[in-house]
Amino acid sequence: NWNEISTYYHSIKKAVKSTDIALAKISGDLERLDTMPQRDSIKIEALEQQKAFITELGFSLRILVETSSKKEINAKIDTLLPKQAQNLTVDFNDINQNIALIQKNKTAVLTNATEYKTLIPKILWYGIDNQYHKWLFGNCEGKNYQENENVVDAQSGGSPLSCSCSNGVVNLDWGISYRDQKKINTRIGKKIKVSFILSFGSILLAYLISIPIGIYSAYKRESAFDKISSVILFILYSLPSFFVGVLLLTIFANPDHLNWFPSAGILTEGVYSNDWSLWKKFMHKAPFFILPLITYTYSSFAFLSRQMRVGMIEVMTQDYIRTARAKGLNEKTVVLKHALRNGLLPIITIFASVFPSIIGGSVIIETIFSIPGIGLEIYESVLNADYPMIVSVFTISGFLTLVGYLVSDILYAVVDPRISHK
Repeated sequence: NWNEISTYYHSIKKAVKSTDIALAKISGDLERLDTMPQRDSIKIEALEQQKAFITELGFSLRILVETSSKKEINAKIDTLLPKQAQNLTVDFNDINQNIALIQKNKTAVLTNATEYKTLIPKILWYGIDNQYHKWLFGNCEGKNYQENENVVDAQSGGSPLSCSCSNGVVNLDWGISYRDQKKINTRIGKKIKVSFILSFGSILLAYLISIPIGIYSAYKRESAFDKISSVILFILYSLPSFFVGVLLLTIFANPDHLNWFPSAGILTEGVYSNDWSLWKKFMHKAPFFILPLITYTYSSFAFLSRQMRVGMIEVMTQDYIRTARAKGLNEKTVVLKHALRNGLLPIITIFASVFPSIIGGSVIIETIFSIPGIGLEIYESVLNADYPMIVSVFTISGFLTLVGYLVSDILYAVVDPRISHK
């Protein structure tokens, strides 16, 4: 008997709201009486008593919203609530009416109670008329919405429509956001650019720096350079990103120390102009990205360089490397032409897992530096229960994961002629 239960629940919520309104009115009356030249102590005392009764009544009503104990429900509705309501004056008849409605709805719940009729789950097939297909292909039934138009469902109390009222994910239309009722495509598009610049720049820097370090460490195995670089890189790897980000801001973006870089954002409002040339835009934004890029990249050095080192050491002991040296080839050709290609295989495997971060961004780093990217958007969407935005970002990340594995499989065949996809 869900209808009766729902009616009973909403009557309790309505009664709670009426007590909140009454308390607000009493508080206002008390403040007004306190400011009057002649203090009416009798009226103030009466209002204080009414406030105490209503406060206790509101507390009991809130317990009813949460409890499922039949004993506690019966005790409050049958005895406590009517007793408390008797202490209220005629000014609060709406509260008394709501309490009477709760009693009536509780009786309706008990009167119309029914036994469970379906004890075994039943599978129902609706064909393509289901939420998943609506999400993929859309089901607006002729209704369209504009980019900045508020699209709400009157039957759901004014809440925004879900992704079902859209052109579907297949058409790259992710629906609308619950937060501002704007198209998700518009919101994601601007933020992806920022996260892409940071993530792609970080990956590029990490590979450009780590691969040469790994190669040289493998070639100079057990040398002073190998030992010192290993210690430094693993120290960097052990530092958490939030600590390094805050430390960089404190030292290099602080007027009290070295105010070399901006502390937040990606541009200076009121100064930046879209009419600037590409080079001028780059020079304006570059200082904003330096500290976040360092925070993104430093921890990758140790992991990638160690993987590259292990891969190169294994390859350098192979027979064909000894054969290449025996033929008289110089060390540079042996290392960079013969050993490097096979040594890149572990790095390519890692690339498949880091590729989705190009769109996913970093929640922690983007929050620390106030960067308006996808990471910060995910954080705010989770806090605000913006489910269409969350589903959209993670769906795109899942798709990029598949693309990453596909690209890595193709690169396997490029660097190693023995691997074929035929």
